[in-house]
Amino acid sequence: MTPADPWLDDEQAPRTVRHGAWSVQLTDDSVDEIRYGGTLVLRAVRWVVRDENWRTVDLVVTHRPLPDGGEDELILAVEGRSVDPAVGVVLTGQLVLRPGVLRYEITGSVRHPFRRNRFGLVALHSPEWAGTPVTVTHPDGTGSDIVVPEEIAPHQPARDIAALRWRVGTLAVEMDVVGDVFEIEDQRNWTDASFKTYSTPLSRPFPVELGPDDAVTQAIEVRCAPSGAGPGRPASAAPVPAGASQHEQSWVFPEIALGASTAPDSAALDSTGPDRRWPGTVLVELDLAAANWRAALARAAGEGERLDVRFVCPGPAPIADAVRSLAGHPVARVGVVDGATHVSEPPLVAALLDALAGMQPGPEPVLGTRAHFTELNRTIQRLDLPDGAGVAFSLTPQMHDRSRRQVIESVPVQRRVAEQAVALAAGARVHIGPVTLRPRFNAVATAPAPPDPAIEVSAGYGAEFVPEATDPRQVSDGVAAWAVASAIALAVPGVVSLAYFETCGPRGVVTAAGELLPMGRAVEWLAELSGGRVLASSPATTADPVTHVAVRTSDTLTVLAANLSAGAREIEITVGAGSPGELTHSAGTVGRVADRDGVLTLTVPAAGAVRWVRS
Repeated sequence: MTPADPWLDDEQAPRTVRHGAWSVQLTDDSVDEIRYGGTLVLRAVRWVVRDENWRTVDLVVTHRPLPDGGEDELILAVEGRSVDPAVGVVLTGQLVLRPGVLRYEITGSVRHPFRRNRFGLVALHSPEWAGTPVTVTHPDGTGSDIVVPEEIAPHQPARDIAALRWRVGTLAVEMDVVGDVFEIEDQRNWTDASFKTYSTPLSRPFPVELGPDDAVTQAIEVRCAPSGAGPGRPASAAPVPAGASQHEQSWVFPEIALGASTAPDSAALDSTGPDRRWPGTVLVELDLAAANWRAALARAAGEGERLDVRFVCPGPAPIADAVRSLAGHPVARVGVVDGATHVSEPPLVAALLDALAGMQPGPEPVLGTRAHFTELNRTIQRLDLPDGAGVAFSLTPQMHDRSRRQVIESVPVQRRVAEQAVALAAGARVHIGPVTLRPRFNAVATAPAPPDPAIEVSAGYGAEFVPEATDPRQVSDGVAAWAVASAIALAVPGVVSLAYFETCGPRGVVTAAGELLPMGRAVEWLAELSGGRVLASSPATTADPVTHVAVRTSDTLTVLAANLSAGAREIEITVGAGSPGELTHSAGTVGRVADRDGVLTLTVPAAGAVRWVRS
């Protein structure tokens, strides 16, 4: 690990291209930060391929200038392919920039038969698009007016789209979509920092078989012109912090839990050891359709002091027996979801409550979804919460995109998701987790995933194994900073527990040798704040990815700060007069600190996290 690569992902900086009033950033698979006269018009346009199970196919796209553009026109040739040659996606097209007009036209094809759920262009709009009036033109030429929702929309804000018109400041923007019918999705449901205009409508049957003769051509054309200030968001306004809020009184920092290990090799348990047993709650998901779920329960019980158990059920029949199996284990919470819908369906909830009725005092029932906030947002109205029950959902920043930018920009959206979840819970306690870098299972698969011959499943455990669920950045300093920033974003009044990562194994907080990883140290820091009073909290925003929280526990004042930006940052926090504090860094190094007249000045390294403690 080197200071120059704190994320360990070798991502290259985007290349900026300017022509006239236009500027864009070109990455390996996308045209990003589309601006006209300095005003952000679109967050990105890109070609997206999703297979029959909604897995994203990784693409590599190049943009090469062509000499035939005139003085007022810049033409870039576009060539792309799938990273996996077995998939065989081929892209050709052009990016054209001329005064007031940007056109991105792509033809996509496949060399081999391929079953796709999505195959075409998407346009991403920034979170600041929320609240903007938009005129929608439909394929039949009729129009309708919408306002992009401020709250995270459970369903598509607009369908049947041929063109969109809106204003940003004094700029009028028109966007035509060609080659298919498009619709809009609120990707904040998955903690993406975007709204998405995409094809093909979800109302059409999928998957669709593509063959070598089935070329698909689509285009997105954006036109910009000066216009009188209208009802759109003013361009000069500061970006709206996604979910930022001010709380007049302090509140309790949530409990920090870990996910149970899903490592296929039981030798990974050696890395926990007596010194690495988590001194708190371990969240374990038990698939009651698996023959060895009891072994998975016993394994998880050895990884922490108490359990948060989530049953995944094919139906209500096995629930009573599963609850009886918890006897003798310290259990804080018990939840139940359907194995197909991933939601707490009413028959399962009734069976769980009946089984828990005989346990006095019993664990807290937890209802909701083992999948994304999306499912909670769409089903909360039919979730009949009994008194004393909590609400749960999980979180991953990489449902749609694996880029570092996506991981970082998900953090401010997590704050908005947490606050909306608290509002939906209507007074019930909210539990968020597992929080993982990559999806730990495919919540939208339309068919079972083929077995991965590289994975050897141990016979004694009922863990779930998902190809590509482990992010190589898991061991990096950047992820330690991300964990701190994520917890600060999610730690809002009403959220009472957060479960991160796993105890050990490829997605664990320690190495196979038992050494604590940087993000493991960050999670330990967060756990020390559990139950303390939050005195100050500054969550990351879309404009500023630097965050901190100050928490008092007993007679100790702790400040955690994280910096997700590319350069070191200095922050000031008022902590009041007192004895000097001690500063540590998640990577084990000591950073710079000054404490004068009760004002703490911390220098937080790029992609780093620091802790300052005063007893």
